[in-house]
Amino acid sequence: MKALVIGFGKMGMLHAATLRMMPDISEVIIAETSPLIHRVIRTFAPDAHIVTDYREAFDDAAVQCAVIATPTASHAPIFQTLAPRLQSIFVEKPFAAGLADATSAISALPPKGSSAVMVGHCLRYSPIFVEAKRLIDAGVVGELTGFQATVFSSDVLKPARSWRFKGAAAGGGVLLDLGSHLVDMTRYFFGTPDRLTGRIRAIVSQDTEDAFESEWFYPNFSGKLEGSWSKPDCRKATLQIRVMGRQGQMTVTDDAVEVQIDSPAAGLPAGKTRLPITALEGPTAFELAGPLYTHQMEAWLRAVNGATLRANTLEENLINLDLIDHIRNSSGQSVRPAVTV
Repeated sequence: MKALVIGFGKMGMLHAATLRMMPDISEVIIAETSPLIHRVIRTFAPDAHIVTDYREAFDDAAVQCAVIATPTASHAPIFQTLAPRLQSIFVEKPFAAGLADATSAISALPPKGSSAVMVGHCLRYSPIFVEAKRLIDAGVVGELTGFQATVFSSDVLKPARSWRFKGAAAGGGVLLDLGSHLVDMTRYFFGTPDRLTGRIRAIVSQDTEDAFESEWFYPNFSGKLEGSWSKPDCRKATLQIRVMGRQGQMTVTDDAVEVQIDSPAAGLPAGKTRLPITALEGPTAFELAGPLYTHQMEAWLRAVNGATLRANTLEENLINLDLIDHIRNSSGQSVRPAVTV
């Protein structure tokens, strides 16, 4: 079958290259509006199938799946156009700029048409975060008492012209961009909170927020989320979740899981244990930008072929967007999430 990749920025290039390596995919059609990018593609791949308008590919019956990798504000409108024709759609995160946009977009799906819709929260396919989830569920730190979840980068240290930093084009700032990963991972670890508070603020941007913080409340514990893309001391984007319990604590980053516990639990000895990503990675068919992207695309293509999608489902991402909306709009007041799918 053929795959359509809409948008050929950084993530579009990665997804197109990954799909091209998949045995189920006979051809990748690239939909990109920029003539400059067309010329660049032709330089390196003269025979590439490129269209300016993604709708030009609708007449090709062999196109059975599509990837949306355009600026965030365009995700929902493109999805709404694709959904009546293709129910196998991968949408780069976040699915939409907010819950209202997402709800409107999915109304275009035919009944039971979302089983092969995936949203690209790639950390769900990182062995680090999968192992951390296993350890939390196994009670490695004992009864949970709290957590601290952060994501920081130095991407925005002065006013920027990119679409990401323009409110209308981006749909939101750091909360929707880096923060959507943090919201997804925190909910993956602990579930949907009963209540939350949130605040956003600008540091250098004029049209959107550069920092956010949120406190999440559960029946027996609470924790704090914090994010900013205006941290000058961060060499690269860094996501970290620290989990505290009555028997110890665990720190999860992109590179390792570090556990400090009082007594043996979940197959780990008492004391400090560090599990680097190199010790947790399994076999990968190929690697372009990290095994997690390969495993993510493999899982999506299995769903395209009829398997059950077990992570990054459309239903999960409606919850994520509801939480993001509440963080953005609560102004420090305690609010209760609305979506409990």
